[in-house]
Formats: sequence, structure tokens, C-alpha cells
Amino acid sequence: MSPRAEPALAVHDVSKAFRGVAAVNGASFSVAPRSITALIGPNGAGKTTMFDLISGFLRPDAGNIVHDGQVISGRRLEQTAGLGLVRTFQLTRTFLALTVLDNMLVGSPRHPGERLASLLLRPRRAWRTERLERERAEQLLDAFALADQARALAGTLSGGQRKLLELARALMARPRTLLLDEPMAGVNPTMGIRLLEHVRRVRDDHGVTVLFIEHDLEAVIRYSEHVIVMAGGAVIADGTPELIRRDRRVLDAYLGLGKAAPTAAAQVPGARPE
Repeated sequence: MSPRAEPALAVHDVSKAFRGVAAVNGASFSVAPRSITALIGPNGAGKTTMFDLISGFLRPDAGNIVHDGQVISGRRLEQTAGLGLVRTFQLTRTFLALTVLDNMLVGSPRHPGERLASLLLRPRRAWRTERLERERAEQLLDAFALADQARALAGTLSGGQRKLLELARALMARPRTLLLDEPMAGVNPTMGIRLLEHVRRVRDDHGVTVLFIEHDLEAVIRYSEHVIVMAGGAVIADGTPELIRRDRRVLDAYLGLGKAAPTAAAQVPGARPE
């Protein structure tokens, strides 16, 4: 990112506590446009809580979050999604009793079935829109090697295929920024690498900014361009993968020595597990 480029996502001094225990404690970082950035840290570092705050599941107690120049702090999930910020989850949230293709169409905010008035007042336009969205869904399924499963029930897919479906479905919303919560969790290493290859292709082909949480440090170093490290609810390091790999504060945090966390974060042990 050039010095003058506006970040796709910026977090400014954000805090969130649960019953007096700080899960996120004055965290600040930014994500460059069209970058692949990893958010890492030991269990309980506050990563998933941070995703909840960015995506609108939670409201911050302090600080603000800016996406594409707009303050989104405190906005609801559907509002942040409408602004082009879309999130996936560590545990896939597919509709198991629907077909793979129907799962894709559920992810489209343009699908005319969401608005009864459009079906009644403009039926031709609604049919045309539905046809275009169906074609887009089929193209994405083909790109993610799921075209053969389009008419199958999502419940028949493997765990890795469901991860691919969730990533493909997220693209139906035409996101500008995509938050991925542990995309490799629960899948075998081969499928995990395949998922991250798809993530890279999503950025390259669609110009999407990607921020992802991941515990596999080798995958982080291989696929991310920038790394943000959290511990004790605070950001303790921020830089390129190679710099992060050698950062003593990061090593201390992962070894559990506790030397890396700032004083404020160290005073709130037992942060809410992720």
C-alpha cells in the first residue's frame, strides 16, 4: 500500500469487555486494499471477538472501526454486509437441507425472492435477475470445483467442500472485504491448502481484500502478505510474515511466557476464549 492509500479496514483503539474482563483491549491496526492479511495469536488472544466487532455481531465499548472510509462501529451485521464487508465462520453455516445451488442463491442480496413486491410488480425484471444470479452462482461453483454437486444437498458434502461452498457463497454478496475465520479448521491439510489457493485467487480475480484468522503459521507465512498478532486482547506486532516470524514478542506470546503483552492487557487474565 502506498503511503497515501486509504486502508480498506482500520481499527482504532477498540476495546470490548465481558463482565469486566477485557477480550479486546485498545487494539489498533489497518488492512491494505486488495491485500491478504492474517490475524494470528494464541488461544484467547481476542481474534474472534475482533471479527465479531468488525462484522457487527458485537458493539465495541470504545474506539471505532472504519471500512472503505465509513465508520462501521456499532452497525448491525446486515448493514456491514450491505457496505461490502462479508464474514465466514470457523464452523460452516450451510443450509444442509437445501441444494448447493440454493445455498449459493441464499447468499445473493440481489435475489428477487427476497422482495415480494418485485415479484408482483416487475415479474419480468425479477425473472431476469434470478436468471443472472443463478448463472453467477453456477460460474462460482465451477470455479470452486463444486459444479458437479450443484443439485446435491449441502448436507452430503464433506467438511472441506462445505468450506469451499461457504467461501463461494460469500462471493455472491460481491464483497469488497472478506473476513475468514480459520478457513483451514476441520479440514485435512490438502484441502486446507486448496482453500488458501482459492482465497488467493479470490483476491486476484475479484479484487477483494482478505483478512483471515489462522493458527497454522506455515500457511500464514506462505499465503499472507501482512500479519497482525494479538495477545491478551491487544495488538503486539504488525508486519510482513518474515519479520513476524523473527519477532521475539510473537515467540514469547506463543510460548506462553507472557512477556509480549502490554501491561494493560496483562492485567486482565482469563480473557474470553475464542
